[in-house]
Amino acid sequence: MTVSAPSAVSKTLGEQTQIPTRVLNKGAVVAESLTINNVSYQNGGVRFDRMSADGTTAVESVLRSNYSVVPLAGAVASSPTELVQYGNALFTNTTLLDPSVNWQSGAAYEKFTATMLGDVYYVNDFVGATTGNQPTPVAKGTTIAALMSAGGIVSNTDSTTYKSTDGTMTTVDGVTTFVANTARAHLATPEYRTYYELNGNVYVGSLIKSGTVVGDVGYTVANANSVTTTYDTQIYQVRLNAAAIASLNAAMKY
Repeated sequence: MTVSAPSAVSKTLGEQTQIPTRVLNKGAVVAESLTINNVSYQNGGVRFDRMSADGTTAVESVLRSNYSVVPLAGAVASSPTELVQYGNALFTNTTLLDPSVNWQSGAAYEKFTATMLGDVYYVNDFVGATTGNQPTPVAKGTTIAALMSAGGIVSNTDSTTYKSTDGTMTTVDGVTTFVANTARAHLATPEYRTYYELNGNVYVGSLIKSGTVVGDVGYTVANANSVTTTYDTQIYQVRLNAAAIASLNAAMKY
C-alpha cells in the first residue's frame, strides 16, 4: 500500500464573503459600508464615521484618543501583556509560535482608546448570514409583546430567555424596541440585547451606548487548576505595523 505524503499547510486562507454590519437608522435597517469611513480631527482625537453602504449617511461614529506607539523587541512568543491579550490564543498556546523567532527591526504596535459617539442599535441575523439590508427575523407576523407573553425570546448566544421583566420597551426612531437591563456577558465592549418590531416581524440586535469604550477583543485566562475560565475584556485597541505583522508570520508554526 502506498501512502502519500501530506501536502503543505498554507498560512493563507481563502477570501470569505464579508457580511456588512447593519444598524437601525431613522427607522430603517441600514447596512454599513465595508470600506468607506469619514475621518476628521475632534477634541484632540481622531473621529471615524462609518458610512452606509451607499456612502451617504454616517451610521456609526467613534472617537479614537490616547494614542501611543509601543516598540517590540526580543522573542515574538514573549510579548508585552497588552499584545498577548490582543492576540489571545496565538500567544497563550505555546505550540503556535516558534520561541526562537525575534521581532524584526522597527516592529511596533499602536495603542489607542475608542469611545462610541452616540447610541448605536445593531440589527443582526437571527439565523444564517445574509448580505442585504434585511437580516433574518426572530419571528414573522408577530410582536415583541406576543413573544414575551408566550414565554419569552430565547437567545442561544446569550444562554438566556429574555422575559418582559428583563428589559424595557421603548421607541427608537419610531421603531418599537426592547432593550435588556443587563449587558451581555463576556464581551470586550458592553452591549445590551435588543429586539425590534419592523415590517410586521421581530428582529434581534444589540445596543452600544454613547460614551462606551469600545474594546478590541475579548480574551480568556484559565485559572490555576484549569478547571474554569475567567473572562476579561480589553478596553483599548491595538494595531500592528508592517514589521510586526511580518514578524508574527515568520514565528507562526502552522
